[in-house]
Amino acid sequence: MEAHEYRSDPRPEPTPGPASTRPASVTKLFSDLMRESAALVHNEVQLIKTEMSQKVNQVGAGAASLIIAAVLGIAALVILLQSAVLGLATVDGISLWLSALIVGGAAAILALIFLAVGRSRLKAENLKPHATAASMRRDTQLIKEHVR
Repeated sequence: MEAHEYRSDPRPEPTPGPASTRPASVTKLFSDLMRESAALVHNEVQLIKTEMSQKVNQVGAGAASLIIAAVLGIAALVILLQSAVLGLATVDGISLWLSALIVGGAAAILALIFLAVGRSRLKAENLKPHATAASMRRDTQLIKEHVR
């Protein structure tokens, strides 16, 4: 059985550490704050660089997959259009050149429709961040009212 020491003073013994040392000067505290803030900013910048590098690699891999899909999709489309031409040519009274003209014309019309839709979606006016601009105008107005 262990022997226990009993103290007559109920207060805890002071523990060594920062609380028992002499308070740091304001200059030292400010210096530490600046050093740690600079380190924090440096670490955040490094994190951003690392993350952006990963995102660039991810975008590159995604773009490569899209390019491969587009190349294979074009090849598949050509084969399907050729099949449509040959299939249409089997209909009585339609020659091979006429079926090619019909299928090619239909493909051209579809391409023009997609071109028009794509161009309209990419107009500068459609790409403006209207909601963000309106929100910023409201925020600016609110700040001006509170400053007065």
